[in-house]
Amino acid sequence: MKGFSLNKHGYEIGNLDHAAYIYNQPIKVWRYDPEADQWQEFEESYPGSGAYELYAVSMEGQAIVGLGYNNGDWNAIDIWRFD
Repeated sequence: MKGFSLNKHGYEIGNLDHAAYIYNQPIKVWRYDPEADQWQEFEESYPGSGAYELYAVSMEGQAIVGLGYNNGDWNAIDIWRFD
């Protein structure tokens, strides 16, 4: 799992229970709203190919997430922007 903050919300991207690898399911994206104290799953999943050890940085109203590796077999080279 990888977390980052963006526009006063917290985000988690995770391959829970290795679902992306074992069951070929998408990697989930969740957003935390601190005012409502609630987590909400995004309708769209994380589009990247890395499932483990993702990198994330957020600044100036956007977050950059990507790289990592998939199942330990190969390095992911894609990078995605959230804003």
